[in-house]
Amino acid sequence: MGFAKIFDRFIEESPVSVMFRGTLENVFAADRLDQIFDKYSDKQYCRELSFSICAEMLGLVVTREKRSVNAAYKEKKKQIAVSVQAVYQKLARTEPSVSEGLVRETAKDLDKIIHQMKANLPGPIPGYQVRIVDGNHLAGTEHRLKELRDIGDSPLPGHTVAILNPHVELIEDLIACEDGHMNQRKLYGELLFKVEAGQCWIADRDW
Repeated sequence: MGFAKIFDRFIEESPVSVMFRGTLENVFAADRLDQIFDKYSDKQYCRELSFSICAEMLGLVVTREKRSVNAAYKEKKKQIAVSVQAVYQKLARTEPSVSEGLVRETAKDLDKIIHQMKANLPGPIPGYQVRIVDGNHLAGTEHRLKELRDIGDSPLPGHTVAILNPHVELIEDLIACEDGHMNQRKLYGELLFKVEAGQCWIADRDW
């Protein structure tokens, strides 16, 4: 009863915040995340530890609610029937296709909402559907293998190429690569399959 009164006050004083939270909770619902995992995973599977729980813990770290996966695990420990080592192993073995699918599918869900609200933007080039491509090498880590500890540069764990749709301000697709030292130009062929008529794609000269 007390919680309902507090919630009603938020609805009255900050309805947009409540709507936004409800939207995100719906798009990133546990059942939805597990469906995405089942659709895009090839070798990995879920038994005692679901993909949605892993995503929730990692989300706490990404948003800086928790300092590490271990800290997030301690908070969720009662909901998890496996060890923290098993959680780390699960995260480490997440296939690139699952990460790509997570971005792609949730972006589609959010895109539908934006269209329903008629909140699309005209874009930077009149008459064209613009897509902006940018790559990002994932940062090296100090938690490295013994054989690599004497090397000055941190080994890069991988890199991503993100596709931004400026008309809805969403990263609508992603290419994930486990080779952190591979030149992004080698992923150009994968981008070509995503290009559609009436689009203008923009990328920096590294391509």
